[in-house]
Amino acid sequence: MGKIDGYIIPAVEYDRFKEIEVKYKELTNLLEFNDPVFVTVNMIGNTFGMTRQEVINKPWLMPNFGHRDNPAQKGKKRFWHYGEYLDWVAIPIDERMKMYRDYSRKQNRE
Repeated sequence: MGKIDGYIIPAVEYDRFKEIEVKYKELTNLLEFNDPVFVTVNMIGNTFGMTRQEVINKPWLMPNFGHRDNPAQKGKKRFWHYGEYLDWVAIPIDERMKMYRDYSRKQNRE
């Protein structure tokens, strides 16, 4: 299989990609500098048009499959920083589902 040195796209598509890139960069800057409200399970559900319970039943939609690293927060409202959530959703959903299956198998063995 040959190596691809480049790919030509129409100027309109390039402009659209640049627009999206700028908007994304500005959004992440805004969120990082202002450190607004955290992302919650309800917010994730609203994004996908699901209820809170439906999101909980599909843990691959939540960062770290909805688990917390800090056991002191057990039983409290789940939330994540925007950056953590954006890093999580950057992983394709099929890959997150596979990661969850592997994680579940590992948990069942322990």
